[in-house]
Amino acid sequence: MIRRGFAVQDFYFPPDDTISVDYLVEVQPPPADRAEVSFYRHQLGGALLSGQSLGQPRGTVSLPLSGIAVTDSPIWAEFVFEKEDGVPAPRVTVPMAFSLAEPVVERIEVPADAKPGDVVELAIVGWGADAYDQPGAPTRFSGVAADAIPAGQRAEARWFVGREHVGEGERARYTVQDADLGESLEFEAFTAAPSGATARLAVPRVEVVLQRGGGAPPAALVLDQELDLTARVTPAVPGDVAWTFSDPAIAQVSASGADVRIKAQSDTAAEVTITATLTSRATGNQYTAEHKLKVVDLRLHLDADRDGAVDASTAALDVWEWGAGRKGAVVRVNADDDDRSRSPDCDDAVVNGAGDVSDLSPLDLRRGLGDFPAGWAAVLTVDHPDRIRIFDARTASGTPVLGPAAAGPHRLTDLSPQRREWGMEAVSYPTRGFDGLITLTLRLEDAGGATVFTQQAKVRVAPFVLMHHLMATEEVYVMDVGASNSTFRAELAAHVTAAGVPAPREASGASYANDRWMQDVMEFGFSTLPAAGAPASRHLPVVLRTANDRATLWGRGATSADSFPLEELLGPGVGLYVALPPALGSSLDSFGNLECSPPVTVGGKEWKFGRVIYGHDAGRPMQPEITDLLLAQGVQGAFAVDTSWLEVGHIDEVFSFCPAPGTPKKFKLLVASPQEAMTIVDRLHAAGDGAAELLPSGVSEAGLPKTVAGIKADATFELWQREVQTKIDGVVATLRTNLGLDPADVVRLPVLFKKVSASYYIAYTANSVNMLVVTKPGGDANLCVPKPFGPRTAAGCQFEADIDGKLRALGCAPRFIDDWATYHALAGEIHCGTNQRRRPPTDRWWWEQAP
Repeated sequence: MIRRGFAVQDFYFPPDDTISVDYLVEVQPPPADRAEVSFYRHQLGGALLSGQSLGQPRGTVSLPLSGIAVTDSPIWAEFVFEKEDGVPAPRVTVPMAFSLAEPVVERIEVPADAKPGDVVELAIVGWGADAYDQPGAPTRFSGVAADAIPAGQRAEARWFVGREHVGEGERARYTVQDADLGESLEFEAFTAAPSGATARLAVPRVEVVLQRGGGAPPAALVLDQELDLTARVTPAVPGDVAWTFSDPAIAQVSASGADVRIKAQSDTAAEVTITATLTSRATGNQYTAEHKLKVVDLRLHLDADRDGAVDASTAALDVWEWGAGRKGAVVRVNADDDDRSRSPDCDDAVVNGAGDVSDLSPLDLRRGLGDFPAGWAAVLTVDHPDRIRIFDARTASGTPVLGPAAAGPHRLTDLSPQRREWGMEAVSYPTRGFDGLITLTLRLEDAGGATVFTQQAKVRVAPFVLMHHLMATEEVYVMDVGASNSTFRAELAAHVTAAGVPAPREASGASYANDRWMQDVMEFGFSTLPAAGAPASRHLPVVLRTANDRATLWGRGATSADSFPLEELLGPGVGLYVALPPALGSSLDSFGNLECSPPVTVGGKEWKFGRVIYGHDAGRPMQPEITDLLLAQGVQGAFAVDTSWLEVGHIDEVFSFCPAPGTPKKFKLLVASPQEAMTIVDRLHAAGDGAAELLPSGVSEAGLPKTVAGIKADATFELWQREVQTKIDGVVATLRTNLGLDPADVVRLPVLFKKVSASYYIAYTANSVNMLVVTKPGGDANLCVPKPFGPRTAAGCQFEADIDGKLRALGCAPRFIDDWATYHALAGEIHCGTNQRRRPPTDRWWWEQAP
């Protein structure tokens, strides 16, 4: 019997080691006739590496591995023992396989991050082995104890950064270079095996970038602009970011982690340095990045505090506020004619000479702090380019950059000027769909075309404000129609000049087809622009032309009185506004149908400039462009009264306002009153004065009463008076509601009416409320009153006596002027045939009143 045995030194053999096998041969009877071992490459019977005879009965066989490559593994050993006559078998073969292996670096350790100049310690902290137990196909064994690997082999481990050799051994050192900044370094350590372990070391770089699509840091920061910045670390290193600024005027609006929002304030320097410092939570290392940022400023400056000068501050320009001491810039319709072109200055696209400059509201573009980066631009737009015109200079040489013919946007690429002084004019007043508020928008674009800053500023068009009877009279107008009104004009002049007002300005009837109705062709108002000079210089008188084409409507020839404002009033310092091209309207489009009350307080709301009133008839309404204009001005709260029952349809047939300085409201509402007239008629009839005649001597109207007795005998005529009184009571009720009037504020003047059709009435006696009120600077007035030609007794005209007493009680001086043939017989009175321009107040301004 043969017995054998052996022991392997370890489960794998590294190259250059020796395979040693102990064996024991037990043969009965000993010895064996043959005992030998053969070592083969890869498999039994493969390439023979070594063959040896074995001594008996025991011994050790060795195979030095020097010169044998690891890829020769596995190595097979075949032990052969033979006894020629042995029992039970004459031959015994024992195969054995041995795998060669090499150490493998499984895990290395490097710091998480470092900065240039740091010396980092590198260490192999985990080993394994690749055992070639199949030809060319190693098996990985992990977690091999380091002491199982020869120290010499461990010392031969090689370190690389990328492919740069940086050391050998289980430990090594590496000094981080400046060139590594912003890199993630890959360290590799391996032995002779074809693979090793890797680990990454971050060398961070802090970048400050604008949070706008992850783009590069901005080149500039605009004053008051809020800018979001992020400290972006490449590669990412967990840590905490602190921000510092070279100028304390940079405000940190908010901060969260690596994000910060900053804002440059008014005293910021022209260039600032922004510093972000990241402190690594793993190592405590600090990484710092700096970014230099220009601080620039370009914005609109306006006269927002309404003192006539451009403000240094640009705060809150994006809102417009009503009220005293509030803010909001004003632009005025440039309605006068400084170059005497016979056209309002706002109708053309030029600055009409040096005299036109003061009509332009100032608009400055001011640059502050540092120069803008190359490629930046400013873009100016307006939301109503059809309502405003902006000139690139507030001088006679200014040219329009925005307006009706240049809707914009207007782009500025030269941002170097410190200041641009521009001018603005409005080209239309507020109306339906346009409340007068205009928004200017200035955008700053960077070199890439991105909007980096936006400023909005609001301006309001100064409203067209109608004049009222408490304003002092400055000029009276009347048409000279020759002998027909020569006596009237003389009496008018006497009473006007007695009030301290220049004699009336007489237009030539021959030039205007003898169109005598001066009140109907125009209405005076004014428009106010803040100015630094005398308060009165802020106002521009503006005359609103009737919407009627009177020459065509009444066949008065090519040039009727509606041409008078253009021909003789428009000029430097007097404006003209045409709300729509003259057309064939109705009688209600004449401006005897337009009036303004004195200042009133209604329901706690003060109307500092009174309220606008016009007559309405649904069958023949005032042109909507005119009523839209009146309603849209806001500051005078326009409203309508019913005049559909009047033949002419004008409100001056029903009421007027008379200054009364000694009364609480400073005025009285004068109202035509058939009831007052009939009270006088009844009194005279009861007193036996039935024969008292009405109307001028020699004047009568067929079928209508001429005496007091005739009136009392004519039931139809008396019915007419009751019907008209009902209509007038309705008008008075509307006026009292909308003007906040008490019964004592109403003074009724006697007027008799006649019916001229199935629907319309007109004054039968001269209508004394249709008077010219010539207001003196002190507040009282001379009144040019149509002589009423009421019933006359030995004591005189009883209507006139009643009217005179009531008006003098108000502190006014009435003068009764005979206008019967000149105006009354032609369906009008003194107010219809005259007009006047008044002096706007200087103790109140329209922007101080909320509409």
